[in-house]
Amino acid sequence: MLLSSWMRPVWRTALLATATVAPVVHAQQGATPVDRTRDTARLGTMTITASRTPTPLSATGASLTVFTASDLRAKGLTRVVDVLREVPSASVVQQSANGSLTSLFLRGGESRFVKVLIDGVAVNEAGGQFDFGQLTTDNVERIEVLRGPASIEWGSDAVAGVVHVITRQGDRRTRIATSLRAGTTGAPTANDVPSPTVGTRDADVELSGPLGDWRWSVGGAAHRAVGLSPFNNRWRNDTWSASLRTAPGSRNDLRVTLRGTDANYQTPTNSAGAFTDSNAFRLERRLVAGVELGRQLTSRVEGRLTLSANELRGINSNQPDSPGDTLGFTSRNVATVFRRVADARLVTSLPRSTRLTTGLEVARLGELNVGESQFQRFAPTQERFDRRRSNTAAYASLLTLPTDRLSVNLGARYDDNSVFGRFFTMRHGVTWEAITNTRLRALYGTAYREPNFNEQFNTTFTVGNPSLTPEQTRTWELGVSHELSGLVRVGATWFDQRFTNLIQYRFSSVATDPNYFNLASANARGLELEWSLDPTAVGIIFSGNWTYLDTEVRDAGTGAGGALVAGDRLLRRPQAQASLTVGRLLGRAGTVQVTAQHVGQRADLNFGTFPATRVALGAFRRYDAAWELPQNPRTGRPGLTLRIENLTNASYQHVFGFAQPGRVVLVGVRGGWELR
Repeated sequence: MLLSSWMRPVWRTALLATATVAPVVHAQQGATPVDRTRDTARLGTMTITASRTPTPLSATGASLTVFTASDLRAKGLTRVVDVLREVPSASVVQQSANGSLTSLFLRGGESRFVKVLIDGVAVNEAGGQFDFGQLTTDNVERIEVLRGPASIEWGSDAVAGVVHVITRQGDRRTRIATSLRAGTTGAPTANDVPSPTVGTRDADVELSGPLGDWRWSVGGAAHRAVGLSPFNNRWRNDTWSASLRTAPGSRNDLRVTLRGTDANYQTPTNSAGAFTDSNAFRLERRLVAGVELGRQLTSRVEGRLTLSANELRGINSNQPDSPGDTLGFTSRNVATVFRRVADARLVTSLPRSTRLTTGLEVARLGELNVGESQFQRFAPTQERFDRRRSNTAAYASLLTLPTDRLSVNLGARYDDNSVFGRFFTMRHGVTWEAITNTRLRALYGTAYREPNFNEQFNTTFTVGNPSLTPEQTRTWELGVSHELSGLVRVGATWFDQRFTNLIQYRFSSVATDPNYFNLASANARGLELEWSLDPTAVGIIFSGNWTYLDTEVRDAGTGAGGALVAGDRLLRRPQAQASLTVGRLLGRAGTVQVTAQHVGQRADLNFGTFPATRVALGAFRRYDAAWELPQNPRTGRPGLTLRIENLTNASYQHVFGFAQPGRVVLVGVRGGWELR
């Protein structure tokens, strides 16, 4: 089912909710302003991303960063991309203003090497592509970012890591929460046209509560922003979500989640970043749905069935700018991509604190692409691309705790694809508490990324290669973490990844020869340091990370248009980067904190020349500040929020030729009430 324009902006809804609920509700007690579970040493942290079943993080041996809802509120973060900037080894590449094309390079891997999940539903296109520009934090309970291979749980694309966005669940009381925020755009003065004073607006409303034996939550949000260009550069994003689950404690459980997005980003730039286009845009409508059913079959065996679907309809349009535009390139492309997955698994509890998970997954992917393009001095070219493929996988993982201080993980997966055939992956890890509160861990794993449809099947301009094999990685990592008196947590991880069978385009003068082959290889290795202080114990916020990353192209293949040069570093990955957050809990005065981000020098390509030439992007530092005044628990008076992005108005680029927003000041109100 394709999405239509089903969602009207919720500005009016949020304003009405703020004005009318106060007389019939009483104020909800505020949660702790900052609830950090941000480190790989914290014993009590639970994760579902590392093993698909709720598991203590200390037993998985995984490198994981967790952001809770209170983390997001305290910093005023409304876009997932801003959350990812604080993850070790995460290089965020945002092309320009909010809503523009945004990629994530994790641990030096390609942007297509990160699996993205919403409530366990994979939302990547076939071949791993995903644009983070339209993913928001609305009605989100937590975000888990797993670093390292995870194909045995999540299949293709989980090569360098997984980003998992989890929707808020209702509890025993009915609550409503809403917020409004507005501010500047960060756009510089251009062509003597000043940037608008107010050009960014955010509004959201959330409802949650019980319904008999069920718990539910629904949310809606609207985001608007003016970009950096004086023309054709607005962003609109409307998002809604819903969650329904049975209450805990039953032998049976059911969870249903939905999330929809209707977004439009106007694109004024050409490939080199110049403001030249008056009407190009990218429209994205996405629907994500998941159903998970669980039943306790015996005292030791639990069965679980998951059904999930992701459907994206995207329109890319670049029509003539005027009746006199007769020499340029025009196009309009409408693409519908879908993924349907059914997963059945058994979780068996064995003696000696051992858990065995076995599963079978069946997936079907498809893409329908209808478009027309024209170099206007020539006849138009029409294209219709309609392809499907399926994948069946069996997997098993074993978690055992032979002693209180030792945990061992063993896992393997076997995939059988209708196009590229059979493939095997594995991951093994061990965690040992050598001394009290000090853990050592080791992990080795393999993962894969399946070719996308354009690489395997013929298009109007290229010949696909059905003989392609998946891109692969072999990864190992060693880590140590320590917790001091429950207050200070520190950790260090060394990782080493080998990427092989990388797919590249190769021109052929023979019309029937394939254009894509497994040609290139590269390495990425590095050191991650993490630290944090428990703010609830000392009233001080102090957390951060530092990453050293060394990447190298081992086999450049065809060079991929200058992107790969043997012996050089991979593009857009800084050798050094760091994030540091400092702040203070001020009691009734709220929470104030500042986050500093350092990104080192990176290599990129200048597409303003032909062929594209290699250039260097300079290092930069960005500072973001946030203040949250909590809601008055006695009167129900809403709280206040202030967020300042790029505090020093730094000038920097993620992509050569494309400027980033300057200083952005956002002021808002937020309230949450419990219904009588």
